[in-house]
Amino acid sequence: MLLKPMEPFGLALKEFYQGNKNAKVIFYRDDGIKEDHYVANYFRTEEEFTFLEKHAISLCKGKILDIGAGVGPHALKLQNLGLTVLAIDISSKACKIMKKRGVLNVKHGSVYDVKNEKFDTILLLGRSIGFVEDLQGLRTFLEHCKNLLKSDGYILMDSLDVRTTTNPDHLAYHKRNLQLDHYFGERGICRT
Repeated sequence: MLLKPMEPFGLALKEFYQGNKNAKVIFYRDDGIKEDHYVANYFRTEEEFTFLEKHAISLCKGKILDIGAGVGPHALKLQNLGLTVLAIDISSKACKIMKKRGVLNVKHGSVYDVKNEKFDTILLLGRSIGFVEDLQGLRTFLEHCKNLLKSDGYILMDSLDVRTTTNPDHLAYHKRNLQLDHYFGERGICRT
């Protein structure tokens, strides 16, 4: 059976929401490394947000597009501040959970499905920018954002500097990617 993109992630979110506090997704990197990713973090409260998340939320203004919203922790906080938020996620299960948690404006789909709307802020937290995969994907995304942002609008996102790792498996992966003419942080996609 072929699963849709992010469906395993959505199933893990659903499991957690229904009470399995050990729900996880297992990621297989394109070099064969396997990593367990527990989803409890996606359900944290605003008190548990990092300093960076809190700061990003404080910078949000006007109408906001929350891309890769997951189960909606940031959208909920922004709504509580009285801001208008469109929370979008590619996982249908995540979208259903967002609605149950009280996110008012939820869209199931990709950011590329959003058209004919203008936003003051585009928000990508939790390293959601990873969906672009590579530099060309980033260019495509930024070009699309030109059509979504108001003239004085801006994009707020976080990421991870993978160069700071000391994990030998990750260091070997980075070396391999450089030899394959990939840049640090380019996401390897495992296809079957």
